Amino acid sequence: DELQNQLNTIEESYTYKLSQYQRLIGILNDYRSDNYAHAADLFATIDAAQLTDIDDESGVSVTAIYNSIADKMRAEGYSSLYQQGELAYGSGDYEKAISYYDKALAINPDYTAALFKKAMAYKQQNDIQNANNLFGEVIMRFPDTELATQAKTERGY
Repeated sequence: DELQNQLNTIEESYTYKLSQYQRLIGILNDYRSDNYAHAADLFATIDAAQLTDIDDESGVSVTAIYNSIADKMRAEGYSSLYQQGELAYGSGDYEKAISYYDKALAINPDYTAALFKKAMAYKQQNDIQNANNLFGEVIMRFPDTELATQAKTERGY
């Protein structure tokens, strides 16, 4: 039983690692096809620590490939995910909006607009506790912004 558990753990680990390489390939395909929104969606969920180079004399560096697109994804990908969130929010699909805002925040944790709109989406779902926690985070982390002022109003300050 112990050996089977160890084998299962190893298999799960390799499956997870392989899925990160598949995500990288998906990002590359989307990036080359100018489908930046989907590339950013995948980029937000990739675990880059799982990507490693091996010396197989192919001359291919997985980490170099990842790094070649990571800067653009970090610079622009979060705004594309935010726009997807805005579309979902506008159509009343707050769960989907929250998911997109979370992905935007995974790429750029300091993206105040995504944090604020995530709070608003929770508020629309009548999840006041999560909404207020996020409004509080906007107020504390970004005190001198217009969104902090709006967050205070939303919280009832």
